[in-house]
Amino acid sequence: MSPGSTGSYYVNMSVANRGTVLGDARTTVLKVTYSGVSSQITLTQAANTREATSVSGGTLTYSNITAGTITNVTIPAKGGSATATAGKGKQP
Repeated sequence: MSPGSTGSYYVNMSVANRGTVLGDARTTVLKVTYSGVSSQITLTQAANTREATSVSGGTLTYSNITAGTITNVTIPAKGGSATATAGKGKQP
């Protein structure tokens, strides 16, 4: 707590940036007691979600998707099949 200019006190809170990790809202309660008097507030950091940029024909479109590394596989000259694989992508 720090003294304010009007004789009251204040608490300065700082919360880390959630980055691009998806998650539910986070909540905590700050309770302050001074000279036998208590007060509390609930602090909530919003959920970190990804929202569709458009919806068309039942298809959701998201922006800023970065694909993972794609590993190609060559189909043999004699024919057959092969499967290319993609590494884990990310969506900031």
